[in-house]
Amino acid sequence: ALTIHVSLTRRSQFVAACSYQSKLKIAVEGSRKADSILNHTLKNTMADAAGEIALFLQSPSLDNTFHLQQSYASLRRGMRSCRHRQVYWQLAMNAYAPTLRPIRCMAFGRELTVGRDVQLVMENVVAWFDETLLCLILDNGLSNAFKYGDPQSPNVGLSMATSAPLGTTPGKQRVTFMVTNRAHPQRPPLTKAFVDSFRNPDNHPQPLPKDALGLCSAMSDQIGLQHAFLAAEAHGMELSLVQVGDQVTFEAQFEAQFDADVSAQLEEDPLDNTCSDDPTAFPEDLEVCILDDSPSARRLVAHGVQTWGHTQNVRVFGDDPASAQGFVDAVKATAHIVILDQHLEYGGNVSFLGTDIAHDLLASGYRGLLCVRSGNVAEEDLWLYFTAGAHGVFGKDEVMRDMMMRIKALYVRHIVKGLPVDCHHGPQPPNLLSQAGSSSASTSTASPIRKSGLGMSNSTSYIELPHTASRCQTGETAPRPAWSPAPNLR
Repeated sequence: ALTIHVSLTRRSQFVAACSYQSKLKIAVEGSRKADSILNHTLKNTMADAAGEIALFLQSPSLDNTFHLQQSYASLRRGMRSCRHRQVYWQLAMNAYAPTLRPIRCMAFGRELTVGRDVQLVMENVVAWFDETLLCLILDNGLSNAFKYGDPQSPNVGLSMATSAPLGTTPGKQRVTFMVTNRAHPQRPPLTKAFVDSFRNPDNHPQPLPKDALGLCSAMSDQIGLQHAFLAAEAHGMELSLVQVGDQVTFEAQFEAQFDADVSAQLEEDPLDNTCSDDPTAFPEDLEVCILDDSPSARRLVAHGVQTWGHTQNVRVFGDDPASAQGFVDAVKATAHIVILDQHLEYGGNVSFLGTDIAHDLLASGYRGLLCVRSGNVAEEDLWLYFTAGAHGVFGKDEVMRDMMMRIKALYVRHIVKGLPVDCHHGPQPPNLLSQAGSSSASTSTASPIRKSGLGMSNSTSYIELPHTASRCQTGETAPRPAWSPAPNLR
């Protein structure tokens, strides 16, 4: 009996080891593909940005900033690609779980097309969908439309249309997003066989024959298109790519919930009404403390606060570790709003985490608004920030004007009105290795965000999630050792 038990134990250990190795192999391969896509995309966007700056420097003039604006748009697309890297990885492992949030479609379309010559036709409504997945899909469609369309007049357009689906669910409609462009006259046309080869990620796409000029398919960005189909499958979308004559149409269709009550209240420019809490109730001359280890980031945020925050009482910190301690003392004394970076690095082994500082501030009795501005805004990062007590999180690609509008609304909601923060459990950090090779998780709906009305952003860089153990209706914080500026706080 002992021999049989030992044999079964060894067999179980062998099976577990093989399973782990298989999942690890899938995870590594998914990471490799994601890095390859990001490397390719970033090289192109950085080259575009550098080229536009070079053109501006040839004849610099404050009266003509077109090239600088184009460079700015390219850099923002590069940062958006960095956010998509994590999604590429999870899609490759069938581990991405879509999260539906209320999105202002007009602002969503403007964000996608900034810096691009695109005819935009978008409805001024609020619809529920996974913004990251749809952004990834349409970004790919827009990039390919310019890259492989008619070089003289591509006539690229992004449009949206809605219709009632069969068996209509109250509040739901069929949504169609379309990217259209004129095909390159010297490239071979798209075929159904070529497009169908992307629908199965295990199959290698079938390239079209090259023409006399050595040009291949009008949509040869095969890896990106593969992931677009993976993203569509994860969201339950129907994705199609067809060419009729010289017209190429890239289309994504799905059913979405609409917020009729919110949509009816939208103004002509939704950027002026980005949050449900009235920013006009925001007090003037509040003290705002900013902590960041980047001089450029400090200048940018300070300028944004002074321009759109109705205050000149702005203090910046982060030049060195001693300045970080001065930030803590200043916030504890008089600050109304805190905007801090997550990763503060000063060379060698000296580095701090913004979440450690946030915990210490709340434990010491700070009751102002606490915001994190970070380059890392993946789902597991958001969980970390909100658990530490943040009211809002902003990506570093967030437009300053939009960020300040949301900060003002958050301040009105939680500080002026004194509304408590929900204590429902938000999404847990994903265990990607355990999910590798398994089927995609089911779509989840972030209902606490819908209640707050603050999830309607122009990009995925801002999300307000429900707080957990950090700060509840009592305003208490979870016990935690006091923070002090010392090496190796990570």
